[in-house]
Amino acid sequence: MPPSFGDLTYWNTRFSSEENFDWLVADFTILEPVLRELINGGKRFITARVDEDGKDGGKDGKGKTPQILHIGCGNSLLSFQLRELVETAIQIHNCDYSSVVIKRQRQREKELLQTGSFGRAGGREVQTIYPPHILAIHLAYLARPGCRWVVLSYSSSRFSDWEGEGMPQGLPQPGELWKMVKHEKIVQSPDPEDKVHRPPEMHHLYILERTGVELKEV
Repeated sequence: MPPSFGDLTYWNTRFSSEENFDWLVADFTILEPVLRELINGGKRFITARVDEDGKDGGKDGKGKTPQILHIGCGNSLLSFQLRELVETAIQIHNCDYSSVVIKRQRQREKELLQTGSFGRAGGREVQTIYPPHILAIHLAYLARPGCRWVVLSYSSSRFSDWEGEGMPQGLPQPGELWKMVKHEKIVQSPDPEDKVHRPPEMHHLYILERTGVELKEV
């Protein structure tokens, strides 16, 4: 039987011995220009807001510098590669619901970067709602208008049903909270050492932007 990817025990067991694994786009040079552009754009957006409001951005520069929330970081090398794109490690927030991988990644981060950006996320799952929908709502509570959400997926239609699917009473439509600003296909270059003909591996990069629709406090 295939492993149950929704089982926390599976991930804790796997992460206890696995050093690192990147599910999507292992070549960071493909993602780097996209992420760098978003981060630089975030700097300009934050500067404009501070100038307009005339308010202090907060202590430690957290309100004046782009913040990156890496959801389901696992043991991906991306967690450490992101450090190359920001000024300080406090701008990166890596989270996963496996306490095992968070403990191991914290130790690895201390050894490599002498910083701390890993934290454990709650593992409660809502079964009656398509997971990306509930994730979009949760993220909307954290994100200011104009915040960008970067998604990597194997699916070419990850967000195609946002407008059509009904939501339980009291929950907003994700499509009202986030608008699609970019959808790009990414083809992984074949391994030159691979002698077997294989179809190209296709990934999809989505960039969504937080709208100005406000959410009620919960």
